[in-house]
Amino acid sequence: MGQLSCTAALALGSTLLWADAEAQSFSSTLSSKTWPQRDENPSCWTDGFSHGYCCGPGGPGPGCFAPEGGPEPHSAERCCRSPCGKALRARIEAEGRARCGARPRSNTTLVSGLWNLDRQRWQAHSRYQEGDGRSYARYLSWLDALLQKPQALVLFLDGEAASFAAERRAAYGLSHLTCILEVPMAELPQQQWRRSYLAAHKENQRQLPDDHQPEVMYANYTLVVNSKPELLACAALWDPFASGSEGNSAFVDAGAGRKPGFPPGQEPIVPPDCPPWSLCVGRRMWLFFDFRSKLKRLKHGPTFDTTVLSGRPEGVLLYALWFQWAIGQYLAERVMDDEQSIIAEIWWTGRFQIKSFYGMRWFETLVQMLQASPSEELLPPGTDQDSIEQARRMGRWFGESPSLIWQNTGSIWVPFAEDLGLVEKVVVNEMTDDHLERLAYAGWCLNKRFGYYERFCDEYNIRASERQGPGVVEYLRTLALPTVSSGNRLVHD
Repeated sequence: MGQLSCTAALALGSTLLWADAEAQSFSSTLSSKTWPQRDENPSCWTDGFSHGYCCGPGGPGPGCFAPEGGPEPHSAERCCRSPCGKALRARIEAEGRARCGARPRSNTTLVSGLWNLDRQRWQAHSRYQEGDGRSYARYLSWLDALLQKPQALVLFLDGEAASFAAERRAAYGLSHLTCILEVPMAELPQQQWRRSYLAAHKENQRQLPDDHQPEVMYANYTLVVNSKPELLACAALWDPFASGSEGNSAFVDAGAGRKPGFPPGQEPIVPPDCPPWSLCVGRRMWLFFDFRSKLKRLKHGPTFDTTVLSGRPEGVLLYALWFQWAIGQYLAERVMDDEQSIIAEIWWTGRFQIKSFYGMRWFETLVQMLQASPSEELLPPGTDQDSIEQARRMGRWFGESPSLIWQNTGSIWVPFAEDLGLVEKVVVNEMTDDHLERLAYAGWCLNKRFGYYERFCDEYNIRASERQGPGVVEYLRTLALPTVSSGNRLVHD
C-alpha cells in the first residue's frame, strides 16, 4: 500500500495485477469479521502492511502512507478510518447488527439510499426538469421498482423512506432479504467535509453564475450523491448477507426504476462480473474523453453514468479510498461536483482500474449494468445496437485508460472557435480542454433539431459573436478550410 504498493503491482495499461499474497491478505482481513470493532479500510493492507503496523499505537511504520496531496490515495486519514464514517459506523454497531441478523447468504447484494432533498423547490435549469417531476413522492414510487426485486437489499434511508421500504418489502414477502438502516442525512460519510463543500459551492456559483444545475448550486445534493461510493463500501464491510470476499455488490440509484431498461417487476438485476480490484460503471460516449478541468466537467458534464456502481469487496473498498482522495483534490481547488464527474478525476490518474460499459444514450449504458447479458426482449424500445457498437469502439480507442490519450499521435478534426463548421487537425495527445469543448459544442450544433442541444449551441454562438472581431468568419471562409458533418466526418477538404 501507500508508496510501496506500486512496486508490488504490475501496471499493464490501466489494469493492476495484484500478487496472490496481497489478495490473501485482504481476504483474511475481510473474513476475520473484526469490523466494526476496528476502524479501517482493509483495501489498504497489501504488500505486507497491516492495520497494526500503520494505524496502531507505534505506527505508522516506514512506507505506510504516501505524501498527502500526492497522486496516491493511501493516507492515515483514509486507511485508518472506515469508509462508513464515524457516525454511520457507530449506528451500524449500535443498531444494524441486531436489525439485520440471521439473514440468508447471498452472492449478490444490492445497495441503495434515499433522502428528501425537497427537489420540487429547486430552481429550473437547462439539463432536465425539477419541480414536481423530481419530488420526493416520485422518488419513493421509483424506489418501489427496486423493492420488488427478490434479491438481497441493503438500504440506507431517511425515516419516511425506511418505513415505506419496510412496508413494501413485507408486502412482497421479501423481509428476509432486506436490511434497512434509518440514517439521518447528517450522518452520511461525506458530511465530515460539509463546511468545505459549502465554500466550494459558493465558488461554483461565482464561476458559473447563470448555471442552476444542482451540482453547481446545492451542497446538500452533492453531499448525498457523493456518499454513494462510501455507502457501497460500507455495505461490503458490514456484509449482512454473508457474501464474503467473493461476493458482488452493486449500488443502484433509488430513482433508477423510472428509466428505460430497468428490469420490470420481479425480473432480477444481474450486475456485470467485475475483475478483482476494479469498479464497473456505465459510460456514455457523447465525447471522446472527459475534460481534465474540474470546472469544465462541472459545466458540461462527464461521460460516466453512475446510476449503478458494481464490484467485488476489494474493488469497491479501493474505489472508496480513491474517491475520498478525489474529493480532496476537488476541495483543494474549491470546486464541487457530483460523483459522475469525480470518477473522471480518478480515471485521469490511470492508477485505478475502471471497467466501463459503453453506450451513446443513458438507457444503453444502464441496461448493461442492470443485465449483465441482456436478451433482446429486455432491451428498451429504441435501443440501437449500432449505437452501442459505435460507443464501444470509441471506448476501445479512448476510454479504457488515459494512456490511450497520452500515447495517441493520431489526429482529430477540431472546430475553430470562430466557426464550428470549419476544422483543423489536432494531434490527440496535444488536445486541450478548449479543443474538447469546441468538439462538444460542434456536436450539439449538428443536433439542433433536439431542443435540448439547441440551447447549448445558441449559447456558444452568442458568445462567439461577442468575442470575435469583424470579418473573422468571412476571412476564414476564404481560406477554403476543411468542414465536417455529423460524426466528425470530413465533407470538404
